[in-house]
Amino acid sequence: MKLVYLPALLILALISACSNSLINADKAVSNPIGSLEWQIELDKKVQSADAKGHGPDIGSAEWCQSIEHKLFKSKSGLKPCSPTWNKKVNTLLTASAHL
Repeated sequence: MKLVYLPALLILALISACSNSLINADKAVSNPIGSLEWQIELDKKVQSADAKGHGPDIGSAEWCQSIEHKLFKSKSGLKPCSPTWNKKVNTLLTASAHL
């Protein structure tokens, strides 16, 4: 009788794993581009701080320049942290996350 329950348990485990993946995928794109939350996530990926943890305040002009330099070597052709620049950064990071 216990073998009868095994397929059902396997199916439930699979459903649970899939639903957790979908929930995590939703969280990855929940922050609006350019928002403080988005900038915090960006800083976690690009790391504007030095090895000792010192760096510019997230969202400041200095921080924007630091991210611009790290991602584009200061050659994006856009004003750092402008809406167009934010979209370009987001596109770059989204593309690199799928590689």
